[in-house]
Amino acid sequence: MAIDTARRVTIEEDVVFGTGGGRDLKCDVYTPPGGPASAPAVLLVHGGGWRNGDRTQLRGYGILLGREGYLCVASEYRLSGEAKWPAQIHDVKAALRWMRANNEHLGIDPERIAVEGNSVGAHLALVAGGTPNLPEFEGEGGNPGAAGTASRVRPRSCASSSAGRAGTSADTRAGGSHRPSILGLFDVGGGSAVRAASLAACPCG
Repeated sequence: MAIDTARRVTIEEDVVFGTGGGRDLKCDVYTPPGGPASAPAVLLVHGGGWRNGDRTQLRGYGILLGREGYLCVASEYRLSGEAKWPAQIHDVKAALRWMRANNEHLGIDPERIAVEGNSVGAHLALVAGGTPNLPEFEGEGGNPGAAGTASRVRPRSCASSSAGRAGTSADTRAGGSHRPSILGLFDVGGGSAVRAASLAACPCG
């Protein structure tokens, strides 16, 4: 059976996107067929109950979404056995900053980045959307020059969202089509209420 190379997603593994706890943090990059230019992007955040899991869990999502024109980045974050909260959201924010800082190299539109996660990854995606540019949630994982836009992520309602899976994003319509946003569950406001709720929400720390 012939392989349709025109729909083949390129996968680059073990790409360093930042640092945390004195070590490199890595991601896998799923590039759409043909090489993107100003493509929408999705940051994929794995689940695993805070203590387990890794970015390879989302390989299928990276390939599926890549075939639809989305560049995907599946990133790691420090698990609770290695570091306590808020290290996990610091690592997610570091991945977002890296994507925006490297948008030209990746071929993505820095204003159209979604964050999608399963289970704990969904929790982290929603916290990322609800804590824009709050220093205690940003961390020092790299690319501080991108901090001004690192958390401009808007939770969006999505009728197709399922339990335990959620995301946050800017407008991520690939190719200008009117497909639904990949994200979200509900609108979240900013300010001290979100800050206090998010700090209290994590069970890992």
